[in-house]
Amino acid sequence: MIYDFDFLRSGAIPPIVIIGSGPAGIVLAKTLAESGVSSLILEAGGLEWTDDIQDSARGKVVGDEYFDLGLSHLKYFGGSGNHWTGFCNLLDSIDFTKRHDIQGHPGWPIEKTDLDPFRTDANAILELQDLSSLELTPHLKEIEFGKSPPVVFSEKYFELFETSSDANVCLHSNVIALHAENGRVRRLTVANLHGDTLTVEPQTVVLCMGGIDNSRLLLWSNEVSTEPVVPDASTLGKYWHEHPHNVAGDVTLFEPIGTFSFPWNYVFYSPTEKAMREFGILNATVRVHLGADLPETSESRLMAIARRVVCANSLLADGVERVRGDGIACSTPIELVWEQEPRVENRVALSPTEKDAAGVPRPVLYWEKSPLDYHTAKVALELFGRYMAENGLGSVRAFDHIISATRHPVSGWMAGNHHMGGTRMAGRPSEGVVDADLKIFGMANAYVLGSSVFPTGGHANPTYTIVQLALRLGTHLASQA
Repeated sequence: MIYDFDFLRSGAIPPIVIIGSGPAGIVLAKTLAESGVSSLILEAGGLEWTDDIQDSARGKVVGDEYFDLGLSHLKYFGGSGNHWTGFCNLLDSIDFTKRHDIQGHPGWPIEKTDLDPFRTDANAILELQDLSSLELTPHLKEIEFGKSPPVVFSEKYFELFETSSDANVCLHSNVIALHAENGRVRRLTVANLHGDTLTVEPQTVVLCMGGIDNSRLLLWSNEVSTEPVVPDASTLGKYWHEHPHNVAGDVTLFEPIGTFSFPWNYVFYSPTEKAMREFGILNATVRVHLGADLPETSESRLMAIARRVVCANSLLADGVERVRGDGIACSTPIELVWEQEPRVENRVALSPTEKDAAGVPRPVLYWEKSPLDYHTAKVALELFGRYMAENGLGSVRAFDHIISATRHPVSGWMAGNHHMGGTRMAGRPSEGVVDADLKIFGMANAYVLGSSVFPTGGHANPTYTIVQLALRLGTHLASQA
């Protein structure tokens, strides 16, 4: 059922309280409801965007240029799933593995096989088919990306929340603090837009507020709670990471490329595990945006050969452009998207001076790319360029900042709005905030869900993995009910 803030005064609180109604929270509530377990989502916003509620997302960024935090994650029903573009992929096995060749690369306390059982349900939720890959050389593979419609979770599952007595959401209910006693979260302080507050006492609580606000709320709760909600907070807010994006160069195609289809006519390549270990790089995606349809006929292959001859001589190419009037496509852009090195310096902190309307300190995001990040981008493009040249498929031109592996100018996307880390999953409290079941170390009834628990990011957009983790946690919590 769909409620508003005043419902909380009734005290009729389901056993599991979920904070946040993004993809993580909605899929978790759906999974629990299908097992007959009642939950209540507390959502700070309403059914639509409003400036006054979104204002609480504003914060400061220190380091590399980044998006306006006030727009980077959304605070209304459906959360940041409301501006998701639908790109989907799975993490690779190596993404879960501790990399001894990469300092500070912790791996995950689970393996890819722990999430594989949830692929069928994740595909159904995201409206995808199974994805594949094709190894081209020992160092490079072509990967298939999925494209969700994209699913708008708040629309797809609105009827579920309208009609179900087990899947419930309470709007305009902004959780501003958690309070712990004797190893349990005993109370939540919840506020509405008018500054009214009340207390909710959950049996179990799950934070699904996103990759900035999960850290922000726990950092603040540790300050105001009599006992810390995160007893060992040595990593809380830290090891935050993104997927840096950059327009890295272009390629002049001599032959058609691409095995897998994608609605926006991208072709995707990635280094193999062998390449990552051999060259000491992180995971990455090389995106070639082909624009027009791929040439497939013998006539179009002849045109590709003609293009190769024409584009080899810029003066001739200029002449053809003048004659034809509509130009000739001699190159197509290459975009790089890559995994970021987990670094303690990249973190979410609380502003010492600025607070939102509810009195919660605004977030300060420290974010800067490292030499390894730049090296990863350079090598990923080199591997793609070598493959294209050795097979006579095309000629790759890398931009100077990629070749020099130094600070990248902002071009196109800076990153993906993929907020990962800060409450990462780990095998012990000294290395992370939550355990393999996503339970906060030292708390018997508190969990964190979403990309903030990712120890590493791989090259895959995070939504697919978030959905898998939500299905896994929902199954776990239902078994405990």
